[in-house]
Amino acid sequence: MLAVEISFVLLLLLLASGAPIFIGVGFAAVAGLLVAGVPFDTAAQVFVSSLAGNALIAIPLFVLMAEIMTTGGMIKRLVNMLNAVVGHWRGGLGYVAVFASAIFAAFSGSSPANAAALGIALIPQMLASGYSARFTAGVIAAGGTLGILIPPSINMILYSAVTDLPVLDLFRAGVKPGLILAGLFLLVIFIWNRVAPLPKLGKQPGRERWTQLLAGGPVLLLPFIVLGAIYSAVLTVTESAIAGIIYAIFLQVVWYRDFTWKQLYQAFSRTVKTTSMIYLIIGTASLFAHLLTLSQIPQHMAAQIAPLMQFSPIAFYVAAMLFLVLLGMFIDVAAITYIAVPMLDLALRQQGLDRMQFAIMFVINMEMGLITPPFGLNTFIVAAAAKLPISEVVRGAAPFVLAMIAAIIIVGMFPILVH
Repeated sequence: MLAVEISFVLLLLLLASGAPIFIGVGFAAVAGLLVAGVPFDTAAQVFVSSLAGNALIAIPLFVLMAEIMTTGGMIKRLVNMLNAVVGHWRGGLGYVAVFASAIFAAFSGSSPANAAALGIALIPQMLASGYSARFTAGVIAAGGTLGILIPPSINMILYSAVTDLPVLDLFRAGVKPGLILAGLFLLVIFIWNRVAPLPKLGKQPGRERWTQLLAGGPVLLLPFIVLGAIYSAVLTVTESAIAGIIYAIFLQVVWYRDFTWKQLYQAFSRTVKTTSMIYLIIGTASLFAHLLTLSQIPQHMAAQIAPLMQFSPIAFYVAAMLFLVLLGMFIDVAAITYIAVPMLDLALRQQGLDRMQFAIMFVINMEMGLITPPFGLNTFIVAAAAKLPISEVVRGAAPFVLAMIAAIIIVGMFPILVH
């Protein structure tokens, strides 16, 4: 236990100093393992083996697919197409942001990538159209979180890697809750519009609308190709990602003819950087999880939770969600997945509770962490894109946090939504 205590203290100090997540978690984990008497070469083997899972192979492929779309003009065409359909409604660009977020989530699997791409495509247009900076930043930051709930989701791949839940089942489980959460975001915009009317733009001429629809239509085929191939069992998750990359490159190079070798290089370069960061977090978080396992922390925690579950499963869910909200404010989603999920999953199995239901509640909870202070990643991305203080982004995203809480409650009340 001394090793764990030392690790936690060191982790808090490093995070408070502003150190990157992987450095804080990695140094804390290695220090704890050394105190516990684990040789350094054993720690290195744990780090390497954590990256050897077959499920993790798909991560760089989905990242590359998203980068190809973002680097080229596909996201802009998607936004323009949605704008032609609903942009003339009052608050239409807000609805466009949510629809585009939900669709792009089916390509990227990453919330930060979602928020960054849509921020570039929509923030200047929304601000120029008279939308308040607070609303604009809030809807982009919150909409971006759909990237880890609507499949294919990188975080669901990680969840599968630390549990025995199949990736495909997790993907299926995320579809209905993802659509429900997107609908709740639309409801937030509708209510916001009632309280403080949002701008209303003029309707585009018929010919221009058809032009935008025809230009963006081929982009909509991508999620059908990727998810259709997965759910029909024609391709594996990894193979479907490769098919998505091929189709994305075909659209950019052959169909739209606006993709250069330089842009392709940029897409690959950013993919390497993003994937390296994800893998560093996975590896260091695995070290920390290994330390907890050696100290039998999961077993102790499960024993402490058992009476709570016997009293009421609802009490466990509430306590677990509050615990995860607190973690999500300070630690990266991938790190939380590798550190906290094994402990919680053990308790779920011992008590015979619905693990798939909890997995989706977990993912929605992690979405909240992306837009809540002090370290909500999406808030930093959108603040930089919109040139706004973090506080404004947080205020704008606050109503959408309520929608996420509602989504967790709905999934908790109706487990059939994930089966």
